[in-house]
Amino acid sequence: MKKNRRVHADDFDGAWKEAMVKLFRRMVQFFWPNVHAQINWSRKPEFLDKELRSIMRRAKSGKRTVDALIKVYLKDGREQWVLIHIEVQSQPDPQFGERMYIYNYRGFDLFMQRVASFAILGDDDQNWRPQSFESGIWGCRARLDFPIIKLLDFRADAETLLKHENPFATFVLAHLKTLETRHNPVDRLAWKTALIKNLYRYGSNRTEVEELIRFIDWLMILPDNLQDKCVSEIEKWEEPKAMSYVTSFERHGMKIGRREGIKQGRERGRREGIQTGTRKSILVLLEERFGKVPVPIISVVNSIDNSDKLTELLRVAARIGSLKEFPVK
Repeated sequence: MKKNRRVHADDFDGAWKEAMVKLFRRMVQFFWPNVHAQINWSRKPEFLDKELRSIMRRAKSGKRTVDALIKVYLKDGREQWVLIHIEVQSQPDPQFGERMYIYNYRGFDLFMQRVASFAILGDDDQNWRPQSFESGIWGCRARLDFPIIKLLDFRADAETLLKHENPFATFVLAHLKTLETRHNPVDRLAWKTALIKNLYRYGSNRTEVEELIRFIDWLMILPDNLQDKCVSEIEKWEEPKAMSYVTSFERHGMKIGRREGIKQGRERGRREGIQTGTRKSILVLLEERFGKVPVPIISVVNSIDNSDKLTELLRVAARIGSLKEFPVK
């Protein structure tokens, strides 16, 4: 493959959306340690997805990206809570500051509670750093200043990120290496394998490790032949070790579909076999993420014989937040 050919359409938003939900505490601890120290983590943070959708509908400002509205409790002895609004932006947007401002005041208006807005900028433009929005007329002025995390600022600290005590640092490095290897799948293979191996040193946090392997697999997309090499190398590398995560790594990727496709292809033809494998991938992924899959969803998936539609549903199954969001028509 030529080096100037792009590896794939990278899915930053999908991986970050899941990582934000599954590893929220680790993310806050890594990016905003002072905020982490003030939150009462004995009370589970509550993701206000329905309320966030309401704010988005009213805002109508710019392109919706990865964002979250979370209710957390503080540790200052009083019964109070604060909203945290986090936005992850993977490309420059001239309306970004305005959107941050709108989401902030809509959140305050909806709950009459304080709203802390944070931005994570995952683009590749070193100079794009929106940190405020201001509007006014005739002496009246409204302004929002918001802290930003520019992921490119971590680019020179690859070794530090690899050795960091917080496993979320490896996900940050995976984002940077995904940007860096957009046109070089061989280098991406090397980094993806190295980053997954690096996660094994966090062996005591098995659930976090499994989630992070899934997110890195999602983020650092490889051509099928190189993906097979990645999985094979991890399998051989972990064979003598007591712990094994590669099963989870494979389960959430396309490998199930490819294996079933090859098997069925020998019996009924390659196309039908691949479709059968993709259907199984969709249902296995939904079951792993949400538990028992309802009969209507199983019926819909098994009735589809369009490969492009099945591939799209596989992506949907990886991105949705609940089974209610899966299209059954």
